[in-house]
Amino acid sequence: MPTYHPKNIFYRRFAHGQLQQLFFAHTFDGRVMGEVTVLNFQDGELREILRAEAAEWQGAVWIFRRGALYRLNPAQDYEAVEPFGERYFAYPRTPLDLAQETRDPEFMTSREMYHHSQILAESGDMKRLRQWQVQLQEKLSLPFVCVGFALIGAVLGISSPRQGQGRAFGLSVAIIFGYYVVSFIFTAFGEGGAVSPIVASWLPKTVVTAIGIGMLHHANQH
Repeated sequence: MPTYHPKNIFYRRFAHGQLQQLFFAHTFDGRVMGEVTVLNFQDGELREILRAEAAEWQGAVWIFRRGALYRLNPAQDYEAVEPFGERYFAYPRTPLDLAQETRDPEFMTSREMYHHSQILAESGDMKRLRQWQVQLQEKLSLPFVCVGFALIGAVLGISSPRQGQGRAFGLSVAIIFGYYVVSFIFTAFGEGGAVSPIVASWLPKTVVTAIGIGMLHHANQH
């Protein structure tokens, strides 16, 4: 049985870097949204306010019931008010898609995260999209850092009798600490758009794996 957010459905849509729409629903029962407010913008200015008691997605359009559409002029004054009992609007389905997903990224499969990223891409919300893309790449790249740490642990385990367990432990702590610091920095860069999500997630893990391979090669030479 699909899960969904029962309250406070919030959706933003952007185009060319500008906010185009805000969609808010106070409640959701899995099919119908209640107490819905939609704000439509044009060239960065608020032009329409839509309020309705209920909204339901059917086919390719939203059906809003028992509400009113308020139109604003460029001076932000009310130009017209159009009450309605039922009215169709060709808004995106995206708010419904977002409302039907409640799990955190760590509990989602890579395929589910990719699908959710596509939904965010349709909304044009680049900030949230970058966050999900980085988390998706983190999930895909996680096995590689495990391989890197396993190589490092194996090399230190072999060399510790000769070089001292304390030195091996200190070196492993330094490597792990350095990895998490660098990973945190690059995750922030990726979510901020300074680097691509692939670079943000894969570069720290690639470095750790390279260190592990290098240590293994060095150990074999001695």
